[in-house]
Amino acid sequence: MRLNRLLGLTLTAATAVAALGYGVAAAQYPQPLGVCTVTPASANVQTNGTASFTVKTTLGDGSPAPAVPGTVAVSSQPGTGAGPVTPTYTTNSQGTATITINTGTSAGTVNVLVTAGTLSCASAVSVVAPRVNPDVIKPPATGTGTDGSNDGMNYALIALAGLGVAAMGAGTLVAVRRR
Repeated sequence: MRLNRLLGLTLTAATAVAALGYGVAAAQYPQPLGVCTVTPASANVQTNGTASFTVKTTLGDGSPAPAVPGTVAVSSQPGTGAGPVTPTYTTNSQGTATITINTGTSAGTVNVLVTAGTLSCASAVSVVAPRVNPDVIKPPATGTGTDGSNDGMNYALIALAGLGVAAMGAGTLVAVRRR
């Protein structure tokens, strides 16, 4: 019984000291992150190129979250070679950062996974094969006609053929008039 009274007095004294403001701890914690978004600069990019994205982080109240460290990774790709140019970033005073990835060797969808502090967000970009420029790829030369060794003979044959057509036409005209 004496022990119970002693414990009761000790607890009462501790409560009285705490009520006076002694021994009370307080801490100011940063506001937790609220949202992470990642948006491609262009929905379609070419193979063997790069694609840029904007990462935006906000606090729980919607205000920008500056100085948030993050990582970048390609979570899936249609071929090989897609990956971050720089795998880490830090958001600026507006809570944004620009990240860049290599698009890889094959056409298809490249999926990007971004972490921002304790948050993660994802986006995708469509990778297309480059358009063929008709000025760059031309059909092979087919030649200029004759090789020049029989030019005189060829012209003579063309002239004779022309005379034959003319004579035939004249003969047909005479036959039509006689009827």
